[in-house]
Amino acid sequence: MKPIPPAPRVIARTAPIAAHLERHNSDIRNLLALNAPTKESVKRRGQI
Repeated sequence: MKPIPPAPRVIARTAPIAAHLERHNSDIRNLLALNAPTKESVKRRGQI
């Protein structure tokens, strides 16, 4: 039996989801980059 290629409908449904996840991943990466050494964390580190 030949493997059945995914239906175009399935591709159409998953493409926007993949794009959506990709956008969220970059948002999360940006937030992590912004949060790297905040004044709060530096202050907390000084207390420990």
